[in-house]
Amino acid sequence: RKKVFDLPYRTIFVTHATSHGRSDSAAGVNVAMKVREGLANSLRETTVSAYERGVSATHFTEIAAAELSDLFATVSQSVAQEAAYYLGKAPDILLTNGIQMPSGVDFKDILKIHSLHKERIREFIQAVLSPYYRVDERESLIVMTSGRYELVNKGFDLYIRALAKLNEELRGVENAKPVYAFLLVPSRTKGLNENVLMATTQYRRLRSMLEPVSEYIGEILTQAIAQNDRSIQDKSIKELLSKDVTMEEILEDAFEIPEALTRNSFPPISTHDYDYEKDPIFDLCWQLGLRNREEDTVKVMIIPSYLSANRRPLYLSYMDFVNGCDVGIFPSRYEPFGLTPVEAAANGCIAVTSDLSGLGEELRAMGKGDERDGIYVLPLRNKNDDEITDVLKNFLRLVRELPYEELLALKRRAYQLAVSFSWHEKIKNYLAAVETVASR
Repeated sequence: RKKVFDLPYRTIFVTHATSHGRSDSAAGVNVAMKVREGLANSLRETTVSAYERGVSATHFTEIAAAELSDLFATVSQSVAQEAAYYLGKAPDILLTNGIQMPSGVDFKDILKIHSLHKERIREFIQAVLSPYYRVDERESLIVMTSGRYELVNKGFDLYIRALAKLNEELRGVENAKPVYAFLLVPSRTKGLNENVLMATTQYRRLRSMLEPVSEYIGEILTQAIAQNDRSIQDKSIKELLSKDVTMEEILEDAFEIPEALTRNSFPPISTHDYDYEKDPIFDLCWQLGLRNREEDTVKVMIIPSYLSANRRPLYLSYMDFVNGCDVGIFPSRYEPFGLTPVEAAANGCIAVTSDLSGLGEELRAMGKGDERDGIYVLPLRNKNDDEITDVLKNFLRLVRELPYEELLALKRRAYQLAVSFSWHEKIKNYLAAVETVASR
């Protein structure tokens, strides 16, 4: 518009991706390889392909914006190459993305609230699975991924396949540390799954009802131990409650509650019922044996809805949920930059990105991205899916087996890396770009 109508202002166009590249990736094209080979042979994508992909309007708008703006910028080197190939113009400058770090909060503060949020997640897992089998209170590893419903682009299939391999590898291992894996991928749903709703409601009701019984037994045990009365160890719960009729009645009433719950053959693996017949994520989990059976060390839970602190299934916001997890995994095949791993690290998680993402490139340029750096750059480039999922499975096993202090140190390093991507650091480049354009 400025060029056509000679309007008195300057323009900056910052692109985070190209519509053509995104649509190619969604169709299964290896965009990074296509762009690299095309530029090496001095080629660029044709507009005919944009029509075939159904993105012609957006594609031509992007070309015009890149050509006519006073400053054209991209958020990463990979997007710069993508723009050169698909839009026919390389950017004038790179303007890396940033995140807003919480004000007045440091890693110690993040760690304090982590235990609260992790306990909320564990309580949800216990509520959903305990009607089917006993869920141990022992230490566990909670991992997650999230994003738009793009099975291939976001690497959700890689995440699921790595989890399935880990589950199979740990099968039969005694007292194996459980892994609870979440997929937060919004989709069309009918609403909360009836069994999930009933189980979580039942669990809260039982916990509330049994509080006085728990306190009563705790007091009996305390007095017996204070008196060194070891005979208490030989008494059943029924014997301990026999002296108080009220406690017996509470326990009897509590046992009537689970009878109302209808149990399927397998525990749920999704919190919601889908508004369509077959779901690729759900089906892939099922096909690969991730069915939340008692013998499965890796349990999965798909949450196809946006989280909120004010509603089920978890009564947690997205950021609080991430804070309650241990690892955020984002193995994208197409990710122009990708802030979700940085957000995870900023909330106290170990994070995984890929070498096909802009963030992965940035970390490698900083000399970071190894397994012990807190944000791990998973190698996807020039590897097949089986090789990738083996590497991711091995990384998950490594993290799972870390002693607590080493796990904590890895989270701290991830947080420190996230700080380097804060807007406090990155905004300087944007201000310099504006000043450059304004002075022309």
